[in-house]
Amino acid sequence: MAYVFKIENDNTINERILRLDLCRGINRDNVFQGGIFHVFKHFTVEGYDTISSWNQEYVVNSFPEIYKYVILNFFSDDYKEDRKTNYYEALSTLADGHLLRGIYYQEDNIPVAFITSMRISQG
Repeated sequence: MAYVFKIENDNTINERILRLDLCRGINRDNVFQGGIFHVFKHFTVEGYDTISSWNQEYVVNSFPEIYKYVILNFFSDDYKEDRKTNYYEALSTLADGHLLRGIYYQEDNIPVAFITSMRISQG
């Protein structure tokens, strides 16, 4: 896992912190639940076979590009927080206009959140 922080223009640290896990778990159908492995289901790295189970996969040039899109999504200004469930949804736009929708879970009493789900759709 890795923690991602955002330094704001005034040199303060953003109050949200992203924890990038490989996965949060694997269900009975051997499907990754949350984490970066779940995100990989929605992207195809050029030159590699895809593990995507959806037709809405998004082609990128390299694996670091996937991390870039996740981090930009997490720190997007377009997000809705549900304090009752500790989930929030972030929206961002990919290079060609596709919409990236990230669902994150924030731990109780600390500003750390992790990926629960990710979807890509037409913009």
